[in-house]
Amino acid sequence: LIVIDNASRDNSLKLVEVSFENTLKDLTDVSFQIIQNDENLGFAAGCNLGLELSTAPLTLFLNPDCLLEEQNLNLLIDKLLSDETIGMVGPCVINPDGSEQANARRMFPRPKESFYRAFGFSKLFPNVFKDYLLHNTPLPTEALEVEAISGSCMLVRRDELIALGKWDDDYFMHVEDIDLCMRYWQSGKKIVFVPEAKVLHHKGISSQHEPVRVLWHMHQGMLRFYGKFYKKDYSLLLWWLVKVGVYLRFSVLALVSYLRRLRHAN
Repeated sequence: LIVIDNASRDNSLKLVEVSFENTLKDLTDVSFQIIQNDENLGFAAGCNLGLELSTAPLTLFLNPDCLLEEQNLNLLIDKLLSDETIGMVGPCVINPDGSEQANARRMFPRPKESFYRAFGFSKLFPNVFKDYLLHNTPLPTEALEVEAISGSCMLVRRDELIALGKWDDDYFMHVEDIDLCMRYWQSGKKIVFVPEAKVLHHKGISSQHEPVRVLWHMHQGMLRFYGKFYKKDYSLLLWWLVKVGVYLRFSVLALVSYLRRLRHAN
């Protein structure tokens, strides 16, 4: 078990140390390691650091605001090992109210579907304008191949991920998981969503104090993703329209976030 601390500024690291010392002290077959970074390297870079330190053939990437029970981890392991063509598996990521999170299973955010979602068409007219998220469709009753799963909980084979080039740490926060899924998909490896495995994700807890910064990195990540995988397939005009749309959406959401915080402060 490897914990990468990206320069926490509260007492969370001490809580982790005490908790795991009490939990693991009698388990001789479990190794536990904390790496404390002097600066926040970003999510992808933190994952790569943990990957480099790991030695087990399977690697689970798990967000710090997730709760994963043993039986659900075993379901993921069993599915990954059941077929060598499967490269990555993920659970049904749920909110505290039990609903499925939007990013648990999805298609790749192609420009058309991203436009529909970014400007609200898929919410206003869901039967006409489909976006890339699948959580509003019926939950499958068995494991299902999808294009992308949530980076909050991903199980992979360590050597395969290293061969693919690891996580792209030019993403700081957000979209790096879709990038990774895209590279697995391009390599011919299947990505499988396992609905019977459930993981509770308190989404946004670790970034709720800096919403505008998070929004900025999210939108920068989307631009990087489009530039890597779609720019060459579309005209220069469409690429500039994508950039304008991304920055316009960021500006609107940042303003809304600022006004909301201002109202709460008053």
